[in-house]
Amino acid sequence: MGSWSAARPLAISVRVRLPDQEKRSRAATADPNPRAWLGWVLLVGLIAVWLLSAHKPNAVLGRLSYLQFWLSVILLISAASFFVVRQLPGRLRRAVAFRFAAVAMGLVIALSLCEAIAFLWPVKHQMDNPWYLVAGGGTSDSVDLPFERPPHLQWEGMSRGDLALLNGDADPYARRITFETDREGFRNSRDIERADLITIGDSFTEAGNVLEAESFSVLAGQQLGLSSRNLGRAAYTAATELTVLKKYGLKCQPKVVVWQVSEANDLVEMQTYTNWVAAGRPRYFDVKPKSARFDAWKTRSPTVRIFDLFK
Repeated sequence: MGSWSAARPLAISVRVRLPDQEKRSRAATADPNPRAWLGWVLLVGLIAVWLLSAHKPNAVLGRLSYLQFWLSVILLISAASFFVVRQLPGRLRRAVAFRFAAVAMGLVIALSLCEAIAFLWPVKHQMDNPWYLVAGGGTSDSVDLPFERPPHLQWEGMSRGDLALLNGDADPYARRITFETDREGFRNSRDIERADLITIGDSFTEAGNVLEAESFSVLAGQQLGLSSRNLGRAAYTAATELTVLKKYGLKCQPKVVVWQVSEANDLVEMQTYTNWVAAGRPRYFDVKPKSARFDAWKTRSPTVRIFDLFK
């Protein structure tokens, strides 16, 4: 009779997947970054910045200001990084996205530190006369004059030319000047009771961004052998200049009056003056002088220098 061999048990494995396990399994195999719409939102934002910007001088591509330029750079880099990560296999996306974010964070921190140093570093001198053109403008108790300079004012610093100042450009010919006013707030380094020659006009006459010795009033007086007094003031126009002549000029008992007229901006400023009178003569200049620290920051800032490279 044959013997019975030992029976081997038959192992049957049954795997039961619970609902929670099913959810975790799907999450492990799903796209780790399903927000595909985010990249398109970034691109739409970039297009919106471009369309909402207007043509302006000293701008990137003739449209983007400093803030618009850097906002566009951030949106462009973010959108490009997003679409690059989307093209990678799912298992690599999270790690690569983390590296991109780490690099971006490092750059932001480094630039922020540089910008803080550029802003907080002590200022050697103030760039541009805060009393010149529309920077500050001064105040006035007169009902006829929109603004006047403070008496016996004295400011010293670097001064750029008109076009460089208005356009925010660097000026290789900028020099250190002294800007002083007499007891009635006109650009004369000393009080003058009587003058043979007086000059009336706007910024061309006041000449607030050159040495006083180089102003037309001083040079004309020297050439003619006459005592002179400068009664020019930036942003004045025909109506205000006539008031200056009557109120301040005639009492100097001049032999010669030179009234300088500027074809560049006198008509525009006359309209501004007319609107000011029609509005009830409110405060003429509501613009505060720029701080010296802000001007110094612009010359030191790495982000401003990068912006200037693309202008």
